[in-house]
Amino acid sequence: MTLPVMQFQSYLLGLAAGLLVMVVGFGLANRISEEHAAEYRAQVLRLSAQQGYLLRREIDRSLAAASALAAVLQETDGQFAEFDGLAAQLMDTFGSVSSVQLAPNGVIRAAYPPGIAAQVVGMDLMADPRGKQAVTRAIIERRLALAGPLDLSTGARGWVAYRPVFVTDSGGQEHFWGLALVVMTLEDLISATGIDRFDRSGYDFALTHLPDNGGEPTVFLRSTIAPVEPVEIPLDVPNGRWTLAVAPEGGWPEPGAFGPDRALILALAGLVGYIVFEVLRRPQQLREQIARRTHELADANLRLLHEVTSRETAQAALTSVLDAVGDGVVATNESGRIIMANRQIETIFGHRPDEVLGKRLGDLLPTYAPAPAIGNSIQGSKDFGEPNRLPLGCRVETTGRHKSGRRFPVEVYIAETVIGGKVHYTASVRDITRQKELER
Repeated sequence: MTLPVMQFQSYLLGLAAGLLVMVVGFGLANRISEEHAAEYRAQVLRLSAQQGYLLRREIDRSLAAASALAAVLQETDGQFAEFDGLAAQLMDTFGSVSSVQLAPNGVIRAAYPPGIAAQVVGMDLMADPRGKQAVTRAIIERRLALAGPLDLSTGARGWVAYRPVFVTDSGGQEHFWGLALVVMTLEDLISATGIDRFDRSGYDFALTHLPDNGGEPTVFLRSTIAPVEPVEIPLDVPNGRWTLAVAPEGGWPEPGAFGPDRALILALAGLVGYIVFEVLRRPQQLREQIARRTHELADANLRLLHEVTSRETAQAALTSVLDAVGDGVVATNESGRIIMANRQIETIFGHRPDEVLGKRLGDLLPTYAPAPAIGNSIQGSKDFGEPNRLPLGCRVETTGRHKSGRRFPVEVYIAETVIGGKVHYTASVRDITRQKELER
């Protein structure tokens, strides 16, 4: 197979490997992205449901305040001498209620807190178009009705709950007494439920009222921007249905959008394709490179073997020369350990040359150690034996120790040599026992 054909096949296989990695990677990334998007939507839905619960709770509490006031009026046959105290207690108990009012025969005669009385007392509810429909419905159906959101007489926007009150006269006849009113402002609802936190938390939201009389839905509270494709929480109220809609600011993240993860997958696919292409494109070059490296290693081994052989030959030649010397010769390293000895050492000390390797010089010459003398020298060390000093560069008499432990007189000459920046010593030892006997 020719080289261009092999390279073309390598290119196709590398491209296929890169595409496979890209397809698998994108598939996994899309699946993970979709799972994250679904979980995110579920999280927003849970958050919205919690907010919907708070809204529903505040509405129910306001309606309960109206029912409680109507119950007290029925028990007292419509008497309300202690109205201010009762109204204050209701507002403290039921939270987001902003005003409590009484309307005997449909005309407001009492209102709390006192600050709003001047604005609403004397108002005929049956003639007020803002709540007339809810008032009529409450009386006819004899149940609570809710009007709003609407513009209140105080200038705020909110809701009015109307609870009809029926009392029984002395003759046992039941008749319409009037209405118990509870007012809740939008501002109080926001404060009590914290719904404005959506804006601060990165969400768009909207609250919509769909009237139960078939009217058009009205958005009465929302963030600066309307939510896009929101999750929705329905809330049933006496005059229709509220819908809380929530979505992330800027919309939901697109599961298949190109992002850093897909850029990383593309880079990985390109790298895998390139590696496959390179591995398949140059098998012959790789084999040639391996053969060349093997040849270089073989040459290096031959050179090393030759060098070792040369060193061993030189060592053998040096040993032969030293063995021909009549004196015993030992060489030590910088720590005083014997690294070489000739054959005469065995004649003098009884140790074979290989037996003294690694021993201290002080093991053979126990009395002295090297000391400053003529020229360069080093201080004595306990590695050489006892702390006496032996001059360098001249012959001195001292005591040797035989393998048997016997001590005998010797003449020693110690020289200092520096090899590779390290100090070595060479000692030439001569047995002078016979000489000492003749001197006697």
